[in-house]
Parts: sequence; C-alpha cells; structure tokens
Amino acid sequence: MSLPDEQLRSGVQRTVGGHALITLRMPAERSAKYDFRYLLFRSRHSTSESQVPYERFVLYEKKVDVISYTARFPVTDRFKLDIFGLEVGRHDSYDLVCSYLIDCIDADNKATLLPDCPDIGWGARTACRTGSLYT
Repeated sequence: MSLPDEQLRSGVQRTVGGHALITLRMPAERSAKYDFRYLLFRSRHSTSESQVPYERFVLYEKKVDVISYTARFPVTDRFKLDIFGLEVGRHDSYDLVCSYLIDCIDADNKATLLPDCPDIGWGARTACRTGSLYT
C-alpha cells in the first residue's frame, strides 16, 4: 500500500474548503482480496456535546488500485480518521491499517449527511468485478 507524496509531508492533514482527501494505492491483484472500513472521530477537546455521526460525511470509493476517502466537515475542529482492513477469506476481523489527523480550519457550510451505508455497501460489488465491470 502506498501514499501520494503530499500526504507524507506532514503528520496532520489540513482541509481545503472544508474537505480532506485521503488516497491509498494498492496493487490491483491484492486490492480485490481486501475489504476496508473507517471511523471518523472528533477531537476529545471539543466543547460540543452533539452526537453527530461524522462517518456519514465521508465518501468512500474503492477502485481497481485506488482506495479514497473524501471527508466534508460541517464544523471546524480536529478529527481522526482510522482506516481498517480485512483480508477476505483469510482473517475474521478488521485490523487498523492507518490513522490520519485532520485539522479542519475551514468548515463546509453546505455539507450534509450522506445516506446510511447498507451492509452490502454501495457501488460495484463482487458480482460486478467477477464480470469485469469496474468503475
């Protein structure tokens, strides 16, 4: 798995226009064998007591050799994005792959919650990939 150079320069990713993009690359032959999940946490030092499901502000996309997360933040604060991976058919539980600290310095005032993600996920699944249909 590799990261683009601009993501390696700093331990903290800053938002641009209230958005942050995290991109991971993985060889296509390995990518097909992995499933990924994520959790997005707001800073513990936050003064807000709201129970906003921040994961629903993240768009997750998995293509043949690219895994990307586009997070939109409705508030300024610090966040942590944890990415977990599972090698399907070989392991039973997800392991932490990496974590990102995100400093949201400019909120996206138009950010709205994305729909709940069903258990089967969105987009092309195994049947589509088996039939060589890719997005």
